Amino acid sequence: FFLALNGFTRSVFFALRNAKIPLIITAFGCGMNIGFDLLFMQWMGLDGIALAKPCLTGINALILFWVLQKKIGVLDWKGILFESLFRITAAALAAGGIVHLIMVYGPEIWGQSRLLLVVASILVGVCVYLLLCAIFGVREMKEIAALIKRKLARRKGPKS
Repeated sequence: FFLALNGFTRSVFFALRNAKIPLIITAFGCGMNIGFDLLFMQWMGLDGIALAKPCLTGINALILFWVLQKKIGVLDWKGILFESLFRITAAALAAGGIVHLIMVYGPEIWGQSRLLLVVASILVGVCVYLLLCAIFGVREMKEIAALIKRKLARRKGPKS
């Protein structure tokens, strides 16, 4: 979510012909990245570096979004946070939990094939995520589905 929000807000700033704000926030983020890496490495070892990046991405996205809100003042915080963030987060957490269970109990079911285990966990995780997004009514999923339908309809072309 935060990676998408980051990309969205940067694109809006670039569309407004203002590259200075994303540049400043990104430079600030680079400095914070070093601090997060060091902090999380003390707590988790090298795994802390893997945790630092998404935390920093979230902070960067929220700062960019906040600055954009101040600049243009028309963004729907409630809609974005409650309709999208919480639903997407719930779907991602559930899918991540399923993937974790597959990685833990998968060897008993499918044997010791690491490749099969990874492929199965990815496929099941993606399917669970997409299914839960559909069940939770994530607006972006509906928009993606409509976009795909339009693309496929254009490829078929007019019937003779």
